[in-house]
Amino acid sequence: MRSEYFDITGKVFVPKSEDSDVPILEAPPEREFVRIGTVRAWARSGTAPEAIREELKRRGRLAGADALMEVEIGEDEKADFVFCGKVFTTKRHTTGRATAIVYKEATGEKQEDQARNPALYNL
Repeated sequence: MRSEYFDITGKVFVPKSEDSDVPILEAPPEREFVRIGTVRAWARSGTAPEAIREELKRRGRLAGADALMEVEIGEDEKADFVFCGKVFTTKRHTTGRATAIVYKEATGEKQEDQARNPALYNL
């Protein structure tokens, strides 16, 4: 399985501890929040959606997200194309995408206190 995180803030957030849970929300939360990026995962066709959800949560935790929302999980379309008389077929994958968020005030800390300047990490 492969996964990636795409930042949209320009900040690096402190990863959550391994034992912390990053919930998947069905609707936007009541609390004030900020979208920090998008998490994506790819796996072989037929991979259980729960495995994709767990990978999205793991990647969100590493990105410092408090929660994930707008989750979409599905299968890629099989693509056949012809090139110089030969038929080529792309592999199908089970994919997932989610929006990573942080709450504006989490456990008494302001968002700015949670974020770190990427320049400090030579990023």
